[in-house]
Amino acid sequence: MTKKLFLGIVIYSCLCGFGAGVWAGVEEGYTSFKLLQGTISAINNHGVAVEHSRTETGASELYLPFDSKLKLQGISSIGEIHSGDTVLVEYREILMKDGQGKYSRSSRTAIRLALVSRAPAPSLEPELSEGIPTDADDAQQ
Repeated sequence: MTKKLFLGIVIYSCLCGFGAGVWAGVEEGYTSFKLLQGTISAINNHGVAVEHSRTETGASELYLPFDSKLKLQGISSIGEIHSGDTVLVEYREILMKDGQGKYSRSSRTAIRLALVSRAPAPSLEPELSEGIPTDADDAQQ
């Protein structure tokens, strides 16, 4: 193998994030792209936690760090979305093989974030309980 070809492979591997030093003793396995729709439970400049299903025992949540080239749809910045908003996240999942050829680890990274709907705005009207007279009750008497 020529030095230029070897150097090209090393540089390509580093740019793609598949370098041999990612995990010691682990090699690249299978890459897939997946979609996840759910409600944001937490978000910051580095990643998003999405609640994607809820059962009687609790909720299933997945944290996805953002890719450096994250694409946004329906918003112009991460600061425009908040907890409670519904989003669609496209992410890349890389399954890694250990020394025995078994898939032992995975790496997930969000590559596209799209706003589906905003969280409902909180009601500013106080809830009235029964038995407390209101102006309408006074007018009827």
